Amino acid sequence: MKFFQLSTILMCLFLAGCYPPPPPPPHHYPPPAADVRIVCRTNWYGERVCVRVTRD
Repeated sequence: MKFFQLSTILMCLFLAGCYPPPPPPPHHYPPPAADVRIVCRTNWYGERVCVRVTRD
């Protein structure tokens, strides 16, 4: 009985069905370099727009 419960818990861990999924990474961009920055603003449609800006 104990083995069955343990295997079920392992199966849940493996399938990740019993636990909430891990949070998504905050940004899909690579870390910006010293001369690159990411500017985020909201456009007229209420969408979040992020633009990479390089300093000349």
